[in-house]
Order: sequence, then C-alpha cells, then structure tokens
Amino acid sequence: MAGKQDAPTAVAVVDPDGLVSGWSEGCRLLLGWTAEDTVGRPVTDLLVDPPPPGFPEGYGAGPDPTGFIPLRHRDGSTVDAVVAAHPLLGPDGRALGHVVTVQRWGRRPVIADRAFEQCPFALGVYDPELRFLWINASSGRVIAHSEEQVLGKKYREVLPEFDRTLFPERDDKPYTDALAQVARTGEPTRLITVFRPRGSDYANAWATSIWPVRDAEGRVRAIANWGFDMSAEYWARQRLLILNKASGGIGRTLDVIGTAQELAGTPVPGFTDLVTVDLFDEVLRGEEPPSVSALAPGETIALSCAARHSAKEGTDPAPGPTTPVSHAPGSVAARCMVTGRSMVELAAEPGQGGEWAFGPGLAADPAHWPPGNPLIDESLAADGLTGRITVPLRARGALLGVVAFSRLDRPEAFTADDLILAEELTAKAAVAIDNARRYSRERTTALTLQRSLLPQGPPNQEAVEVASRYLPGGTGAEVGGDWFDVVPLSGARVALVVGDVVGHGLHASASMGRLRTAVRTLADVDLPPDELLTHLDDLVLHLASDLQPVGQFQPTGESGATCLYTVYDPVSRRFTLASAGHPLPLIISPNGARTPVSAQPGPPLGIGGLPFVGVRAEVHSCVRLNVQRCQATSVSRSMALRRFLSR
Repeated sequence: MAGKQDAPTAVAVVDPDGLVSGWSEGCRLLLGWTAEDTVGRPVTDLLVDPPPPGFPEGYGAGPDPTGFIPLRHRDGSTVDAVVAAHPLLGPDGRALGHVVTVQRWGRRPVIADRAFEQCPFALGVYDPELRFLWINASSGRVIAHSEEQVLGKKYREVLPEFDRTLFPERDDKPYTDALAQVARTGEPTRLITVFRPRGSDYANAWATSIWPVRDAEGRVRAIANWGFDMSAEYWARQRLLILNKASGGIGRTLDVIGTAQELAGTPVPGFTDLVTVDLFDEVLRGEEPPSVSALAPGETIALSCAARHSAKEGTDPAPGPTTPVSHAPGSVAARCMVTGRSMVELAAEPGQGGEWAFGPGLAADPAHWPPGNPLIDESLAADGLTGRITVPLRARGALLGVVAFSRLDRPEAFTADDLILAEELTAKAAVAIDNARRYSRERTTALTLQRSLLPQGPPNQEAVEVASRYLPGGTGAEVGGDWFDVVPLSGARVALVVGDVVGHGLHASASMGRLRTAVRTLADVDLPPDELLTHLDDLVLHLASDLQPVGQFQPTGESGATCLYTVYDPVSRRFTLASAGHPLPLIISPNGARTPVSAQPGPPLGIGGLPFVGVRAEVHSCVRLNVQRCQATSVSRSMALRRFLSR
C-alpha cells in the first residue's frame, strides 16, 4: 500500500443500476484501473469483500457518511480505502446515480496535511503490526528518518539502535510496549519516556499520548501518537527532587566530616558523577577559618579533602583521615575561593555555527550565565572529565573551603540551571558544616573546662583506694555538667561526691564548677550529708535567681542539679549518705554480688522547701562500694567512682 500513488481524492460515478459510468484520473492512480477497464462494470466488482448493506444507494445515509472498505487493485493487491457515496440528482430532482469518493486509508484533506505536517509535536501513525503508516516532519527529525524511509517498516527495523539489548543507554522499550498495549487492548495511554535520540548528546524527556484509530464499525485500524519534548520541565523537576533529597540528607549530624560526606553523596549519580569537598584544617578542628583577605592571589592554598564520592566507586567511602590537598595559584579552585564566585568548565566541542550545544530547552543562552562562565578547558578531557562546576563553600561570611562537581563519561555539558543547583546544594551544606564547626568548638571548650574542673588525680588519703573513669558518650553528645570528687575529712574519713547539673555546654560546665567548689567548702565544715545538701539546695536557688533576667519567668528546675554525697568512716566501717535526686550507690561483695543501698532519694537541687534524709549503713571488710552516675538524662554519659576497701 505504501507504494501506491494516489491523488488527494478519487471520484467515480455510479448509475442507478450500480454500474460505473464515470472514472477519474485519481481512481486510476489509486487502483490502477483505467476508465476502459471499469466503465460499464458493476461497482461491486471493485470490492474485496461482499458489499455492505445498501451500497451504494443507502451508503452514507447514517451519521457517518464515510466507511472503511477494502478495494481491489488492478495488480491483485488490496487497497484500504475510505469510501463515501453522495446522491447525484438531475434538474428535476430525479436520482441519476451516485458520486462515490475514495481516499486511501491514511490520506487526509490538503489543509489537514499542512497542519499535521507543520505541527511542532512529533506525530506518527502505525498499523496494528506497528509498521509506520505516516510521520510528520517533527517526528522525522527526532528519529533522523524521512517519511519515505520508514513507511511500511516496523519500528525496530528503522531504529535498531534503540534496542536495549544492544544499547542500554538508549532503551525506549516503555514506548514500544505502550504501542503494543494500545494495539492489543484498544485503550489509549500516556507516558513519559527518557532516551537519547540519534545524533544527540542529551537524554530527552518526551511526554507521549497514544490512542487507537477506529473505523466506522469500531475496529482498530491504526495506532496514532503525538509527543513533545518536555526536557526542560523534566530536568527542572529532577533538580527539585535532588534539592528535596538534600533537605533531608545534609546536616543530619553535628559532624563536619559527616556533613561533607552527605554533600558529596547527595548529587551522585542523578546530577553528577564525582564530588569532592575540600575544607580548611581550621574548620576540621572547629576553629575560625582564615579570612578571605589572608588568601594571597599568588600563594598556594592548602586544604584537606574531607569527602569524595564517585559514581564508579558505587558506595560512600568509609570515614577516615582527611587527605591534604593544595590548589595552585591561578587554578580555578583558588580563583573561586579568592573571588567568591563559582566557575563552570566545559570540555565540549563547539557545534555548527560556532554555537555550543546545550541541553534542549535548557538555559544555553550566554545571557543566562554569570560573568566569566562557562570556561572552555581542554585539559578536562585529559583528566577524563566532560565538565566541572567549582563552588566556594561559604557560610555567614566565612570561607570554609571549596566543592567540585564533575562529570566523567556522560556527554551532557553543564548548563546555567546546573550551576544554580550546585550553588544551592553547596549553600545548604555550608550552613550545616559551619554549624558543626561551631558546635565542635563549643563542645571542645566545654569539655576542656569540665575536665579542668574535675579532680586530676586521687587526693592523698589512707582510708580507701579510689579508681575513677570519666567517659563522655561520644561526638554526638553534648558536654554536660557531670562531676565527681573525693574529699578527705578529719579522722581518716573521706567524702565521695557525684553530681550532675541540668543542661549542656559552657553554662552547665561553669555551674558544675560552682557546685563542686561549694561542696568542697561545705565538706570542710564537716556537715552531715543531709544538711550539706540542704545548704547546696539554697545555693542552687540563689544561682537561679541571679541568672534569671529581670521580668522573665524562670521555670522551676531549669538551673537545678542532682547530687549524691557519701561520707565513709574506715574505723567504724560505716558510711552515711544523702541523695538529691541522684541514683543510689551499690555495695559489691567479694563474690560479685551487688546490693543497692536501701534509701529513698530526695528531690533534685533547685526545687527548694523539701527535706533531705540521711541514711547510715555498714560495710564489711574486703567489699567494694560503687558510687556511679547512671543514664538519668537523654544524653548517654557514664561516670563511675569505685572505692576499694583493703585491710
């Protein structure tokens, strides 16, 4: 059928007896029969199948004046045609016969031809066996074939390069599956396919609608489809998805290296193939980074690679020591850090006309690029790169380092929209890294202060042997106000103290120092444990009122603390204790049995007005008194004081 010639419309005249009385040149082009062959013969001789009811007299009298009828070509083949019969009347209104118009199936009026041919969408029609019946010029440009090259051929015969078994990166199986589904079920469908057309360096996203084409009897005679290139919208959505992933994946921990690794892993492989994050050593140590003015243009900038993620490596590298890196004067990374501006490097070759081939529908106009971008760097190809975006890592006016987003094997060049995405990812990570740096600095300061306030070694006394261990819960835990102390008393007695100030950070450590000093001062007065805690409770209340801003309400217990105060007498082998909301000690016998002290802890310090009760107990020889700080808060910390009795 594809080889038959035809005019837009073929016309034949049939007399009232059903004989052909007129035959146009269009009929000869379409069916091959001449006027001598057909005039005077029954028109039904031209039909392949028995004539439909009422043909031709009543044909076309219904709501659909045309119908699908297979006609017989002179060479014996079948021509699928659309036939319409129109009554032919004389001047007196008497029927003189019928004018029968014939169009080859798939043929359209001239105006429709022009409209569909010039449509900017890709249009195509297939038969139920998925052979090409017609395509417009836009579809021909997509598949790089003309209509004459594809008519009558199956899809895979024309486009074998889209076979996923041969070219996985160009797989359009979802599209061919959808065509076959519509041909099988007769139900229309829509889909979005992403594939790289022939001759393109970019993966295009196509929105496609496929529907069946039926004849007057409702039989599926063809499959039609239209599609438009929605790459700009599709890739914009992909960028939003990456940013959404970054919102939940970057800054989950207050750890500088961990946050850098989250930044490196987020855009791989959806956006880029390799990400490196280089930071100043001061940032890794939690210190203030050097000022931008201190970066001399002619000096090498020394950094450390805090994170590196490559699509070829497959998984995130395990956390480990950072690797020193240096950026030479005049390098892209050094220029970005000094100027504070991002830079895009491309290794692509210019296309025809000297223009750069960017992604379809994306920001390729140089007016969309920031000044100085993009740079054409021929050395990228030697490094196995097709493009790189370098962004300075800045937060709150401080320069923390530099991030490089690189593409390895993929041929797509970066666009101005890609630069915006890289800068958004870097800006989000920069704030998280700076938060982690500030937290690390405060935690280090608080931990140093706290350790300086704790006993540096057991005091000189002969009553007991003392062993202690102080262990913060980890890098993710804030430094709190835990403390312990051993205070020698008169008569060879010794006081064992464990306490915890509510809160974290420098304020908790400073408050802990005040309370530890107060406990040692009250212990020197040799007060019983319950009286000592009463005085300590008053002190906490005074501290809370001194710290409370004028006119603001301070909730009860905001500046409170817990404390366990124990006095041991080695002569009587007795100890007395009182607890202000702190876990009670354990008595461990030589066989390892652990017996908790039977007592009721009092209220925490800072409540005020409630009494503390002292408890007396006796220990036997060769036992161990374990006074420990349990996990009484949500932050996991542990501290133990162990007192060994030796005889």
